[in-house]
Amino acid sequence: MNTPQNAYEATVLALSLALTAETEEQVAECVDIAANFGLTKEEMDRAKVEAVTASYQDIKIWSDK
Repeated sequence: MNTPQNAYEATVLALSLALTAETEEQVAECVDIAANFGLTKEEMDRAKVEAVTASYQDIKIWSDK
């Protein structure tokens, strides 16, 4: 996994981790972290789409094996 280079990438990573978290507490922690990077609403919406898309692609790769 690459290290995030800016607040947007860190937000996408935190949201991606929230999608794969095993517990509700982990989900809440990831979402709280993502919310504190100071993105605009538009940036946050774009980050959410990117996180979901990346997670979907990972799942598709796993299911193709």
